[in-house]
Amino acid sequence: MWLWKEIAMPFMEISDFGGPLEARKAAAEEATRALVEAYKVSPDIVTCYFHDSRDAYAHAGKFGEDAEKKRIFIKLHAFPRPKDQQNRAARALATAFAESYGLPLAHVAIYFVARDETDAYHGGISAADMKQTRSRNS
Repeated sequence: MWLWKEIAMPFMEISDFGGPLEARKAAAEEATRALVEAYKVSPDIVTCYFHDSRDAYAHAGKFGEDAEKKRIFIKLHAFPRPKDQQNRAARALATAFAESYGLPLAHVAIYFVARDETDAYHGGISAADMKQTRSRNS
């Protein structure tokens, strides 16, 4: 049976204060592996968008290079998953990014942004509508 949840999403938005290319490559590889294992999805549907927040980062009221702590913020957009899968994903993602960037685990923040199938569109068609169409045609 075709399930939209198995082929669409997840994707991550990563703000990493201008992380080095090598760290980004390692993090993308390990983060993809983490989501494949935690969510039981194909690596073909995992996408990472890296945002350089170097000139747009402040912590504890200190901007840019004056900020004592550098944190990586990850927003993971996906259809809702069971809490145990989400917990496994969070642990594995935090480890992947901390190791790739050489940061303490506490400096990796992950926010899960659950998306309803009616709110996700690919090619102008909602996941809910595509799922219904596929169900009728199978």
